[in-house]
Amino acid sequence: SVVPGKRVGAITGHSSLAVLESLYGKANIAPKMHPLPSGDTQAGVRVFGGTDHQLDLLWDEGARGKRITEVRIVGSAWTLDNGLKTGLTVAEVETLIGKPVKPTAPDGEKGSIAIIDSTVPGAEFGVVVVTPPPTPAAADPSKRTPTKAKKAKPAPKPKAAPKPKAAPPPPPEPPSANPNAKVAKIVIWFR
Repeated sequence: SVVPGKRVGAITGHSSLAVLESLYGKANIAPKMHPLPSGDTQAGVRVFGGTDHQLDLLWDEGARGKRITEVRIVGSAWTLDNGLKTGLTVAEVETLIGKPVKPTAPDGEKGSIAIIDSTVPGAEFGVVVVTPPPTPAAADPSKRTPTKAKKAKPAPKPKAAPKPKAAPPPPPEPPSANPNAKVAKIVIWFR
């Protein structure tokens, strides 16, 4: 079972690599660099990769292999006490928590992060990552609208003085919580 902020199965924030290997077997644990919203990566491990029990664990940078700061529940076999699990639609999550899911930021991998604060007692550390389903045209190439080939324009003539570069565009806003979008993973933080 999962108790947000305390444990995911037998894993706690103080589970070391040696503890994980004794619990789940060394063959079921692989080192992994996990993407972060900032674009950086953080060291961790993947437990039961490619199965319905998959968990991605991120190490505390100051205690690598000794302390876990985050567990990303990817496998569908994990369910929180309130019924929250991967694969649910946003509409189903909203029914479980009793209020709308509002994405707050991109997550660095898929979709966006929606924090589920204290809407569920004891789930103050829970985060749901939702991935919008593909549009029919994106999913089925036969439904795409054909585009006409454009003629190449001649290269512009060089100007005497280059223009100053514009500031980079702001980061994209997270997508709205499409009620049909699916929960791709649930993130539990250990503080």
